[in-house]
This record gives sequence, structure tokens and C-alpha cells, in this order.
Amino acid sequence: MYILENSDMEPLLNSIKELTEEVKQLRLKSLDDIIYDNEDALKILKVSKRTLQDYRDKGLISFSQIGRVIYYRRSDFEEFLNKHRIKAFAK
Repeated sequence: MYILENSDMEPLLNSIKELTEEVKQLRLKSLDDIIYDNEDALKILKVSKRTLQDYRDKGLISFSQIGRVIYYRRSDFEEFLNKHRIKAFAK
């Protein structure tokens, strides 16, 4: 049996905090790697096919196209939403 003293606890807690942050970053990175198709984008943005096409035509949202199939990354949606974000102005 090993008893931890207070002086041993701080480095241990710091290591746990660092590991927790690394796991968060890995989770976010893996979410960015997810690829969505056009049908997914329609559901995520809650817009019509025509509106989504309009966003692409106007260069408002980034996308990839292979043949006739359109693909998006999670970061494409975040970037699009951030560009069109209106900050709160009420006090």
C-alpha cells in the first residue's frame, strides 16, 4: 500500500489535467476528419437544396467535389457559421 503525500499530489494532478486537455484536442481533431455529404449538410444547416447550392455558387461555404458528389468537413460548417455570426449587442 502506498500513501500519497501532499507534495506528490500536485504533479499527479497536473499530469491528469494535461492528459485531459490532450484527449479533448484529439476528440476535436477526429471530429474535423468526419466527411459529410450533401444530404448531411442539408440536415445540419436546415436549408433547402437550392439554398445550399446558392451558398456554394456564391463561395459562402467551402466544399470538395469528386465527380458529381459534394463533400463537406465539419470545419466547413463551423467556418460558414462563424462568418455569418452576429454577436450579441444587448447590455
